Amino acid sequence: MLKKVLFIFCTLLLIPTVFSLNVTVEKVSDDVVYITNLNEPIYLQLNVTNHGEDDVFGLYNLLGFRMTPEEKFSLKSKETKTIDVVIYPRENFNYEGYYVLRYSIGNEEGDKKDLGLTINFVNLDEVFDIGQSQLDPSSNTIKLSLINKVNYGFKDVKGEFYSDFFKFDKTFDIGPIERKEFVVTLNKEDYKKLMAGFYTLEVDLNVKNESTRIKGTIKFDEKDILTSYDREWGLFVNTKVIRKTNEGNIPSPTTTQVKKNIISRLFTSFSPKPDYMERKGSRITYTWNSEIAPGEFREIRVKTNWFFPFIIVLFIVIITIGARRYSQKPLQITKTISYVRTRGGEFALKVTLKLKSRNELANISVIDKIPPLMKLYNRMGIEAITSIDEKNRKIEWDFKSLSTGETRVISYVVYSKMGVLGKFALPCAAGLYEHNGKIHEVYSNKAFFVAEQQVGAERD
Repeated sequence: MLKKVLFIFCTLLLIPTVFSLNVTVEKVSDDVVYITNLNEPIYLQLNVTNHGEDDVFGLYNLLGFRMTPEEKFSLKSKETKTIDVVIYPRENFNYEGYYVLRYSIGNEEGDKKDLGLTINFVNLDEVFDIGQSQLDPSSNTIKLSLINKVNYGFKDVKGEFYSDFFKFDKTFDIGPIERKEFVVTLNKEDYKKLMAGFYTLEVDLNVKNESTRIKGTIKFDEKDILTSYDREWGLFVNTKVIRKTNEGNIPSPTTTQVKKNIISRLFTSFSPKPDYMERKGSRITYTWNSEIAPGEFREIRVKTNWFFPFIIVLFIVIITIGARRYSQKPLQITKTISYVRTRGGEFALKVTLKLKSRNELANISVIDKIPPLMKLYNRMGIEAITSIDEKNRKIEWDFKSLSTGETRVISYVVYSKMGVLGKFALPCAAGLYEHNGKIHEVYSNKAFFVAEQQVGAERD
């Protein structure tokens, strides 16, 4: 019996034994990331706790991954240390996704504990994302969000942002699992003609000489913003401009109306011409219908020219005032002419002067001139001629007095042996009279005669 016990004891001494270490190893970070494009080592921290006797430990793996620290570290019983670990993947290791790296922690007696470390191998193209942005047409800013999806921080990232609304570049840092926001100030002139909808946002990122491009979307909200601007100036030439601008991002239908009365419409012009007009009583309504695209404008010009009607009215007023003043004078002389047929075929005109007295007048003299190239017919008219000045071609009639409301008619005949064609004008006759002890002067109207054809010889 004793021999059997000794045999078993000797056999156990000869068999090599490996005991599992009484330690715990915990990652400080839940997710370990390796960016395959950057060729940088993996940095992480491990909390190692020794639950056994004081001992010396080391980390190693059998897969060709170099791990630091390469030197061993000591832990007392119940002691916990945080170990900074750096892992260098082997050069021929091409893998993307989650990978479990098998490694071990051991002591100097050869005892070890096998562990696994999950590493996320990610290409730079899969690291970043950009959130959807929303743009209000009435705003002059937009907020952009760049998202780092992995537990890995980046410094001095150079970014270039492109869209139909803006273009800018910026250098920045972004931490692990961070959403980086950028507020961009916009110039509305750059996108005033863009329609509502979704637009592409492109971002070029450069990290340590490695580049990637990501794309996102910008939602351009629908908004109908139609502004109207009216301007009016001028008195005699009144101009009104109606300008409507679409500052929104969808086509905007618009209706413009201008009202005029039946008088002003005669002197009004429009640019462009109205689509249609409607008349109700003395009011006329002109209407323009159109659709204005984003960033476009519609301008209507309405011009009313009151200058010509003003001149006509002013002329009528002046004539009326002149006629009234003339009609209110104490002596009124009206001159008329008429064509006279002659036996010898001469061109002859009968000149009639009508005198009308509104007051008691004395020492009245009426003077008229014989037209050039014409002679006075020797037969007297109703009132006898007082004197004839042949040198100055003047005829004069004198009256001692005229009673209130009295009318006198003077007539004479002038002739010419030369035919006359066209318009024939006789000058005004002049009148002198005494009223209330003062001498006054008055003139008749001018008289005209139109000869349509040359007068030929006629015989009775």
